[in-house]
Amino acid sequence: MDIIRIAEGTDSLVVSLDGGEVVEDRDDFWHRVRMEISSDFVGGNLSFMVARSDILGWGEFLERLEREPGLLDASEGGPPLVVWPYQDRTPYFQVYPEDPLRVEVVGSPMSWVRVSLSLDIDVDEFVRSGKELVEEAIRKLERDGF
Repeated sequence: MDIIRIAEGTDSLVVSLDGGEVVEDRDDFWHRVRMEISSDFVGGNLSFMVARSDILGWGEFLERLEREPGLLDASEGGPPLVVWPYQDRTPYFQVYPEDPLRVEVVGSPMSWVRVSLSLDIDVDEFVRSGKELVEEAIRKLERDGF
């Protein structure tokens, strides 16, 4: 089940719940996800754990973007709008407010491997479909007791 999808044509970044592995700690439930990067030039996937709160955090970013679409009008070369998941513990991706939108995937905090995708997306559709993916994933996790 996809929880994040940023795509244009053959270029995409997709994060999906990957099987049933769940770890519980005193603060949260941790779920295995698979992040897949695909383009005409490069492709790959990474598997790691994210907290339920990370998934909710992505939904909060989309809601903020819906309220403030001008966030994407920032000048090129500035800081990322969002880093997901944010805690420097796993592979992650960053979204930069450039035209077209730039998504940079970092293999791990200690890795020098980075892949950037430039995606000319419809922001309204991206926000709408992204919120639906998060809501669907949270409903599934709640049905499964997580």
